[in-house]
Amino acid sequence: MNQICSLRILDNRLVERILERHDRKSTLDNRCAQFAYGFCFFDEDEPLSNVEDDLDKIRNKNNSYNSSADFEIDYCIGLKEAMEDYDSYLKGELEFSENKDLENLVEVFEEEPIVIKEFRCGHYSVLDGRHRLCIARKTGINVYARYEEREEECTTCSERNLRDKSYLPY
Repeated sequence: MNQICSLRILDNRLVERILERHDRKSTLDNRCAQFAYGFCFFDEDEPLSNVEDDLDKIRNKNNSYNSSADFEIDYCIGLKEAMEDYDSYLKGELEFSENKDLENLVEVFEEEPIVIKEFRCGHYSVLDGRHRLCIARKTGINVYARYEEREEECTTCSERNLRDKSYLPY
């Protein structure tokens, strides 16, 4: 039996565990500046200060820099700000009249929430939202998700168990 919970805040320990035990890496990992350039805009060692300075850091650190890093900076910063606004809205600290884009933002976050499935084997599946989880982990911003506990194993473990069983003599 699957247990489905409504949107809930994920604490930082759970976010960390989900990102560590995600059963399959997402194609979004390839769009992540950390993976592509070895530099995250929210690193504690080198906090985001000035977009141009950070682009220069990326250009200097990595000879394979391309203009998609510009997109990633804008995307990550914009997503962080949207997450902060959404959290303020849910806490009753921000109203639609105070932010003209808030209504659209709420609609997007609630129609396309992060969906996390926790499997019996201890792995997680993340359907949409890896960037949001990463930003939450690195900045401490609240992140909201639909969370499901599943009784079956993840695909990776199921395939491995089927493969292992196929070698057993009957």
